[in-house]
Amino acid sequence: MTLGALNATCKRNAGHKKMERCSKWLIAISLAGLLSSGCMPAGPRSLLEGERLIRKGHYVLAIQRLKGAVELLPENAQAWNHLGLAYHGAGQWTNAIRAYEHALVLSNNLAAARYNLGCVHLEQSNPSAAIEEFKRFTLLQSASAEGWVKLATAQLAARQVDAAEHGYYQALKISSYHPEALNGLGMIGRTQTCPRGLPIICHRTLSAPWLCARAAQSGDRRASLFE
Repeated sequence: MTLGALNATCKRNAGHKKMERCSKWLIAISLAGLLSSGCMPAGPRSLLEGERLIRKGHYVLAIQRLKGAVELLPENAQAWNHLGLAYHGAGQWTNAIRAYEHALVLSNNLAAARYNLGCVHLEQSNPSAAIEEFKRFTLLQSASAEGWVKLATAQLAARQVDAAEHGYYQALKISSYHPEALNGLGMIGRTQTCPRGLPIICHRTLSAPWLCARAAQSGDRRASLFE
């Protein structure tokens, strides 16, 4: 079946979201075909190879490929975001921040770069900077449970307990058993007491053990944004 025929089948038989996934798959097929045939231009080839190396955890090699990609594609925000990811994975925090920030200069609404930059700041114990990035990310991607969890985690690190609690609950509205959100609420429940005058059945004091247990059962979940 040709790519055109497959695309037409998607339009007939799928809704918007399924069509979006199918389109990405078609693009992946096209890129893979170009790469295997040697027809892909050097810039996109370096970008695709760099992404593959990142996914395999070969960050130093990915940096080399992606440096070439941004030299050939200096105005491509995605290339700079990927270079940031490679630096990030290699523990080169300053270079990662610079690459993410450059991606955002090129594309201010690139949600992935916002998220990734926030993660660097959070990992480097800079919750205030992380909060700003995650706030912008959740404005761009309000249906992302991961974004709300990261925002809440940064707020909790900054001792903004009420804001963090709100963020964790926003995440649970999207993903009911998100382990980090459940664990975050459990931590808040163990460190906070109910204000006077509230009913004794207060979620902050009574729900913490249950929340932590649910988080443990759900396992760990980590996100890495490429797009």
